[in-house]
Amino acid sequence: MRVSIFGGVFVVIRKSNISQPQPKKDDLQFQRVFEEAGDAIFIYDIKGSKILAVNNMACKQLGYDKEKLLSMEPNQIDTPEQRINQPERICKVLKNGYESFETMHLRKDGT
Repeated sequence: MRVSIFGGVFVVIRKSNISQPQPKKDDLQFQRVFEEAGDAIFIYDIKGSKILAVNNMACKQLGYDKEKLLSMEPNQIDTPEQRINQPERICKVLKNGYESFETMHLRKDGT
């Protein structure tokens, strides 16, 4: 098995304020930066272990379309070695509010 390493940003959502009726200017600017970023960005719901959002670079690097990635759980794109570290990382995020780490993902083609 060949594993590819990507740079990326992972954002973990602890509480959600998704039900805003009108997008604010800052929200639109964030969306633009998010979609056009040169790094893969994944936004996770830490409690439900769901991928809530991915940007275009995440789709390009892993070879999945956006709909497919959003239907997956983070551990489905992590290598087996990286899955072992997930519980510890989640604990650190919950305790400190953040965690900085490098990870490896598997592409759709298995590399």
